[in-house]
Amino acid sequence: MMKVTLAPNPVDTVVFSPIAIVLIFSGLMILLPGPALAQVVIALDHQLEEYWVTEKIVAPEYPRMALRRGKMGCVAVAYIIQADGLTSDHKVLAFYPSDIFDKSAIRAVKQFEYSPAVQNPDKMSVLTLNVFTYSVTEDSRRDAESGEEKRELLEELCSKAGKKALESASVNADSD
Repeated sequence: MMKVTLAPNPVDTVVFSPIAIVLIFSGLMILLPGPALAQVVIALDHQLEEYWVTEKIVAPEYPRMALRRGKMGCVAVAYIIQADGLTSDHKVLAFYPSDIFDKSAIRAVKQFEYSPAVQNPDKMSVLTLNVFTYSVTEDSRRDAESGEEKRELLEELCSKAGKKALESASVNADSD
């Protein structure tokens, strides 16, 4: 049984005030000024398309050591899409296995670019999540099918863990 680890205390605190919104992720503080307060949205999956159109997505590099050893894994990265369409405040929320694929995923997300959707003329900032799955393709058909099943399982587990962390941030924010 594989266990996907939720990053330690992925969302410690969400504070809303007239001056700012503060999200504290394991020591990383995301601070948005007061005017942006009403403009921050958590958008997952297809909800993101309502706010931002993907212009540039960069696939993460497979870490060489993990590739040589045939390691598979996944990483769920949360980030904010800013008014200029660039990403900021990148944070790993879930991963499997630990400390192998994290840096590669963050490097990829830092290169993402977006343009505002027609429904988003005010260019509202969005907190979203991207899940990266790392898998090695095998030569034989049976091994390839087994590898695909493992890849899908990893993606599902990391996705659920990452969404759970973001949803808990949203619930905590709504209760304040």
